[in-house]
Amino acid sequence: MTRLKAFLLRHQLLSFFGLAYAISWALWAPVLTERLSVRGTWYATLLLFVGGFGPFLSALLLTYVELGFSGVKSILGRLVLWRVSFGWYLVAFYGFPIYGLLATVLIGVSSPISTFSALQTVFLVLPLSIGTRFLVAGPLGEELGWRGYALPRLLATSNAWVASAVLGCLWAFWHTPLMLVPDWRGTVTVNLFFTIYPLSLVALTLIFTWTYLGTGGSLLIAMLLHASYNATLYLFDELFGLGQVDAWTTNAVSAAMLWVAVLVLVIVRGSSLRSGG
Repeated sequence: MTRLKAFLLRHQLLSFFGLAYAISWALWAPVLTERLSVRGTWYATLLLFVGGFGPFLSALLLTYVELGFSGVKSILGRLVLWRVSFGWYLVAFYGFPIYGLLATVLIGVSSPISTFSALQTVFLVLPLSIGTRFLVAGPLGEELGWRGYALPRLLATSNAWVASAVLGCLWAFWHTPLMLVPDWRGTVTVNLFFTIYPLSLVALTLIFTWTYLGTGGSLLIAMLLHASYNATLYLFDELFGLGQVDAWTTNAVSAAMLWVAVLVLVIVRGSSLRSGG
């Protein structure tokens, strides 16, 4: 066994996060110029897309080092682990849209009547968007790493809360270079990115952890949930003009509601989140 392999096996999580960050940030680096950050530049778009696969590539490489091709086959197989309770598909497709509809009322961008009238659009259009537009860009490149590789190793030594807090923060700050890309950043300011954004992703990670435990580690459900979250943000901005609302308000309400969802999970399922089947 070489020294490098021994180090990678001894420090699996450190190796994974270091490699995931390194791959993604190296690919995103050329995009962080004014010339390449303009929307529509094909090579900037390509680098942004490929850079999102840093966690995916890191997980595959380290799984191969540890377990060989059989391990790689096993972890890839969880991407198509579809035999789970139908309820998990409802959670993945419609959990975040319902949460988003409530949020639009709370921040005052939509009345209850207007929000109710948008239900048909949300419930019919969103699943189509998830499958055709949002499943590959983001979820596929990330979930094999975050939930497929890192989460089970964090859970092996920590409870769901600690594991999710660590993973949520590292997931959040992995996005740091993208703060320099206007199309990704949107209305998220630097202050929001280093305050409310990590809080949101820790809450989000707790929800993902619940689904991971409840589905026996299905990465397909994790990908659908991730895609649903992204699609909800995009569709609701189109429907309700969220970009016109004060950024602190929208982000603070979003984070607060994610934590309310976590609180509901704790009340219903217990603090370990392991009873969620």
